[in-house]
Amino acid sequence: MDLRYAVLGSGSKANAYIFECGDFAFCIDNGFSCREFLRRAELLSFDTSKLKFILLTHIHSDHIRGVGLLSKHARCPVIKHHELKLDRKTRNSFYKTEDIVPGKKTVLGSAQVIPFETSHDAPSPLGYSFRFGERTFSLITDTGILTQNMFTLAFHSDILFLEANYSRDMLLN
Repeated sequence: MDLRYAVLGSGSKANAYIFECGDFAFCIDNGFSCREFLRRAELLSFDTSKLKFILLTHIHSDHIRGVGLLSKHARCPVIKHHELKLDRKTRNSFYKTEDIVPGKKTVLGSAQVIPFETSHDAPSPLGYSFRFGERTFSLITDTGILTQNMFTLAFHSDILFLEANYSRDMLLN
């Protein structure tokens, strides 16, 4: 089966990643409107009817803006940090939610996912390392501190996604 993946957007305006293998697909975050996410995915020939879940890294708008409508459109759950408390409006915008525990390997459909905590100014932020198809991926976004665990997961990844805002001082230090 062909494994496909794409960064639909990365930056301070919107972030979204999509992964597809056979009849199974998932995404990580969606900072775009649902319509824009679907347009970008379609442009790259992804079949969004295969979406089974959405992994959430954190609740800043550039990562979550379109998650609710996409979740309802695809009728797929939003997977979030088990300690993340969502306000009623956000919670009700999702088709449904499921919790995930950092450090605990979880099987979600045909993906084996290991969530890990990151250091960010948002409640309960996560990064993800996962095995999907024949590849191991890691996604580290918006973290102020790189831990040994992150280095280890990144080292063992075939594909590594790093998303960060530029800070000259942080890079030098």
